[in-house]
Amino acid sequence: MSFYLKYASPIFNVSMHNLKDMTEKKVDKSSWAIGGMTIIGVGVGFIFLQTAPLVFVACILIGVGLGLVLAAIISRKN
Repeated sequence: MSFYLKYASPIFNVSMHNLKDMTEKKVDKSSWAIGGMTIIGVGVGFIFLQTAPLVFVACILIGVGLGLVLAAIISRKN
């Protein structure tokens, strides 16, 4: 089959190695880490919203920052 895919059709010059790479899905969890930590930051920030609105903003920024650090750690393992 690889002979057919490689030599029979010049338009679709696909080797078996490329087919293997296309079928394996790499799940990227970095966006989940950033979004999840942002939601946690919003949740914690709502606790302090009535007493200090700047703490609410700080919690959101801390959540985004921790999410970015966690995303870097997750992507480095893969």
